[in-house]
Amino acid sequence: MWRDDSFLLSLQRGEPDIYVNPKDAEKKGVADGDLIQVFNKTGSFICQAHLTSGVGQNMLYMYHGWDPMMFKNRQNFGAVVQTGGLIKPTSIAGGYGHLGWKPFAYEPNHTFHDYTCDFEKYLGA
Repeated sequence: MWRDDSFLLSLQRGEPDIYVNPKDAEKKGVADGDLIQVFNKTGSFICQAHLTSGVGQNMLYMYHGWDPMMFKNRQNFGAVVQTGGLIKPTSIAGGYGHLGWKPFAYEPNHTFHDYTCDFEKYLGA
């Protein structure tokens, strides 16, 4: 996200990062900048921990603008978000007056804020 503005680029670290509450990170031995593995029963992905008190305890937050190629093993947040990459069923349903079909109009129907996951310090190479 915001890859063309120098001020907004200063908010990024040049690689995928996820916002973690410092108290949660301390409990798991994670420091700012450490790699962590985010996981749930559907999968996992690896990214950099970005510690901030701007995220509440027991919460994680990640911007969605990172391409899969930027993650280890090409596994991004879609590994823990079950609807990742699916199109909205209503986008292809016919007969609805409020819907119109347009090329390239299909977009993922994510519920980014409603998934349960956990994290741990990544110790792999």
